[in-house]
Amino acid sequence: MQYYYQNIWTSFVDGSSTSDFQLNIHNENFFSDLSDVLLTWSLVREGEVVETGFVDNLKAAPQQDARLKLNVSSPIDIKEEYFLNLSYKLRRSDGLLPAGTEIARQQLEVTDPFQSIIAGPYSSAPSSRIMQAPTGGNKLAKPSKPVPSVSILFDPSTGFLCQYVVNGVSYLAEGGQLTPNFWRAPTDNDFGAGLQRRLSVWREPQMKLTSFADEVNDQGKRVVTAHYDMPDVKAELVLTYTIDAYGQIDVQQQFVTHGKAYPTHFPRGRRPQEPTADEILPMFRFGMQYPMPQQFEQLTYYGRGPIENYCDRKDSQFVGIYESTVTDEFYPYIRPQENGNHCDVRWMQLATPNGNKLKIVPHNSDDQLLSASALHYTQASLDEGDAKRNLHSPDIDPAPLTNVLIDYKQMGLACENSWGAVPQEPYLVPYQDYTFCFSLIPMK
Repeated sequence: MQYYYQNIWTSFVDGSSTSDFQLNIHNENFFSDLSDVLLTWSLVREGEVVETGFVDNLKAAPQQDARLKLNVSSPIDIKEEYFLNLSYKLRRSDGLLPAGTEIARQQLEVTDPFQSIIAGPYSSAPSSRIMQAPTGGNKLAKPSKPVPSVSILFDPSTGFLCQYVVNGVSYLAEGGQLTPNFWRAPTDNDFGAGLQRRLSVWREPQMKLTSFADEVNDQGKRVVTAHYDMPDVKAELVLTYTIDAYGQIDVQQQFVTHGKAYPTHFPRGRRPQEPTADEILPMFRFGMQYPMPQQFEQLTYYGRGPIENYCDRKDSQFVGIYESTVTDEFYPYIRPQENGNHCDVRWMQLATPNGNKLKIVPHNSDDQLLSASALHYTQASLDEGDAKRNLHSPDIDPAPLTNVLIDYKQMGLACENSWGAVPQEPYLVPYQDYTFCFSLIPMK
């Protein structure tokens, strides 16, 4: 059961998070103490529970704090990622709430959440050269041990990845391409704030391919680079693909601005001032759209879940390892719109029934995690355009593919109201320079 009102707040006492697990518990209730509340806890390492326990003698008066020391016996390795998951439940029934009802929950970071996640490399590729440019298909020099058969092609007219085959398995939907993505299917809140029109320049901004090159680096990996001019948003985009002999692709998306950013926060409660000729409004998201074959149905990820979450609506969903299906990730809102996102993703893996897998991991130098989703719907099919067309989710047919959205960041949802509110400043994706890096790792 999901809780609806958080009335107990927990934090580590300064300096105790990795040693003696001393907690500060704040009782936000005005009239009730915590004597009828049971605290259960679990220590989680890299998504796996390593120890559990409970406390049944909480003593915190209304509107007061109390300190508590948990008896945690597991050693903590600061090179690994640990969380402490806390759940507060009723010990006995209270009115309409039965015993065992969760009334508050919280997840606390125990160690640095990025140390063991961003470190690479992710594969031990041999020092083998790809002898022919990817635009003509890859031929591998014979390394010291067997390597997969790899065929990676790029569309010379767009510079986009258009074929990705490893050992006879295609990891890209037929006719699909890995493309930059700055848009989302507008939500009801977006329509209420008119963002589907105000941000329309980001729906399909013009991208002029200005150069396309490939070379072999000193590690024997093929490096493909495509440069684009984006006149609609006064920017340049550089896509760099580093390909090893096993078919792993490290993707870097670099966005360089030449215009002026619109004031960071949209005006609230009044008609917004129109941007000047040099001012560019924030984007819905900065990431890439990656259509995979439909049979990649099994989804496993290490991030926030299990239900969808966004940067301004995510704390209720704990970081953990979750398994799902792409079919189940879609939520049929009464009107088709953006859905299914997960924040703070350390890695995401999609698999076929016969065990072919693709793992997606970030490798940014600034420890940026992923925002990602996987649906059997294209982004375009969920987008009603500039005005609502009174469609319902069952009116939209699933696409014969698995559409994966891999983001550096996506704009928040607002949710203060649905008739004009926009996300608060920390949850926008402002017009500025960005560099986004992730790896595509085929596995068997």
